Amino acid sequence: MLRLGRLRPYAIWPNKAKYALSLLFIVCSLSAYSYEVRIRIHSAHRVESALISNKEHSYFVLASNAKAEVIDTVIDLLNTNKNAIVLKAKGSKIQLNRGESNLGLYQRLFISAEDSLSIFSIKADKPERLYKGHLELWAQDGELILVNVVNMEEYVAGVVESEGGHLPAYEYFKAQAVLARTFAMKNLDKHIKEGYNLKDDVSSQVYHSMARHRYSDNIRSAVYETRDSVLVDLNCTPILAAFHANSGGKTANSEEAWLSAVPYLRSREDSFSLYGPSAKWEKRISKNDFYQYFASQMGLSPQDIELQKAILNISYGKRLSTFKCKGKSLPLKNVRRHFNLRSTFFKVEESGNDLILKGKGYGHGVGLSQDGAIIMSDKGYCYKEILYFYYSQVDLEEIDKL
Repeated sequence: MLRLGRLRPYAIWPNKAKYALSLLFIVCSLSAYSYEVRIRIHSAHRVESALISNKEHSYFVLASNAKAEVIDTVIDLLNTNKNAIVLKAKGSKIQLNRGESNLGLYQRLFISAEDSLSIFSIKADKPERLYKGHLELWAQDGELILVNVVNMEEYVAGVVESEGGHLPAYEYFKAQAVLARTFAMKNLDKHIKEGYNLKDDVSSQVYHSMARHRYSDNIRSAVYETRDSVLVDLNCTPILAAFHANSGGKTANSEEAWLSAVPYLRSREDSFSLYGPSAKWEKRISKNDFYQYFASQMGLSPQDIELQKAILNISYGKRLSTFKCKGKSLPLKNVRRHFNLRSTFFKVEESGNDLILKGKGYGHGVGLSQDGAIIMSDKGYCYKEILYFYYSQVDLEEIDKL
């Protein structure tokens, strides 16, 4: 069964108390005493070919069999200017090319990093992405499966940047790091039968590159300061680390977005999220389309005056999860999905033949509000206060104690 594995600690680690913290030390130490995770990258679209090269330090291309046992060293990537390789899926095998040379067909390939500072680049019908760690590849039905084998803390740093690394809010970075790590630990077995732990898209959590942009130094420092910490419930089990862009001023109960009530995901007033780039939105929709949709879903007539009045009475004085009329109901999350709304937290106003939906927030509203957490960070709240504000009946715990 696929499980997390320990990485070998670097020799510098036992002497860390003798040295002042530096950025280089933090970068290197993200790998120390950390777990490995297996993340399928470019998972949101079909990949049939990929261009791969190393950016920093050496990589080695190894061939392996169907059991992932290494059987041969295919190529040694040492020269960063001449090392690009092209991989193409050919049924259930991978064709490997470098320049004009066809290096053969393989069942599986393993691109192995020389050390923790090695970085590889990958282009697969998308802008270039950079990653640390190793890369495993295999093919099925003419599609490449690419799996980044990377230590947990490097993965967490990449998630924090991908999910919300656009503003310099240090305590928010720490809170988001704890949540990213918690989500990973909670969902390690999600894709275990497919040969990896998680995907890199919104079905897991977004991980589109190693942390490398404007605030990556701050993100890496935040990850280091919260290393190995996860958020757990009263049973010392990693929580469902739900978060969203903006609550609009009030978070939602878990059952309003999903099926069941979760004790630590309770609705609460959130004044911090009344501000921020995702705090408010508007959308104009024709009356006919809006009434027709509600009527078709509820078995009513779009000309039903009682139905129309009930729709016009939707307001965000109270965050609702379900619209009700004449003893029938319609989940507002269905309305959000059908009309591509930012949230289910809105009120309705008439405007001629149209309706104007004036909404608050962005996302399902459950758990941490990223805009709210960023504002809390700006106001001087620490990451623990941020986490305890958005989640109830939880505590921080070390991975090793789970």
